[in-house]
Amino acid sequence: MSTKVSLVQMIQQIEMTLNTMKMGIDLYKNSRNDQLKRDAGIRDAVVFGRAVTNSLQKLRGTELGKDEFDDWYKPWQTKLKEDKGFKFLYKLRSQILKEGILKTSSGIKINHLNIGDAYKLMKKAPFNVKSMFIGDAYGRSGFEVVLPDGSIENYYIKLPDYIDVETSLEINKVPHYKGYYNNKITNTTTLLDYYYKFLYTMVADAKLKFLMK
Repeated sequence: MSTKVSLVQMIQQIEMTLNTMKMGIDLYKNSRNDQLKRDAGIRDAVVFGRAVTNSLQKLRGTELGKDEFDDWYKPWQTKLKEDKGFKFLYKLRSQILKEGILKTSSGIKINHLNIGDAYKLMKKAPFNVKSMFIGDAYGRSGFEVVLPDGSIENYYIKLPDYIDVETSLEINKVPHYKGYYNNKITNTTTLLDYYYKFLYTMVADAKLKFLMK
């Protein structure tokens, strides 16, 4: 059941949804070595980005009326449908919501780690350490520890500042192309930033068109 709201209220809610998308992008970009947070950031950005366009379509149910809204929306809709990155994200959003799946690839870049650093870290290791690992599938580091029954458990730690490690998480098969505004799309960050820029411009245009007249 939809709730009847005014044009002003609807646009305010759309801006909040857009802000939630931006928070997802920031979470992805700023969670340098936490792959779980980065994954959550991607999911938020993709899902709430699409929610922005869905919410914009509900403006036709406000005091605007269908004809006035459609005259404004159709050119934007055409751009959304013709952009290969936006089409990619739309399919990705459906996959996330309907199947719970987000296919990504992770990597690790060690900017600084020498034998002395590793030795200092091993001195702080718990008892019965089998090996040390840096940057697992979720960006975590720590030690493999042998338990009394012979089984192996991971013991996670926060790496000290003198070990400089950077992990990456990328959406699989991001299209490479040049979008609107001459944006060059080459990876997850550039695609999500571009998507946000487009939607921000679209919402700003809606405010200018419908609230400033």
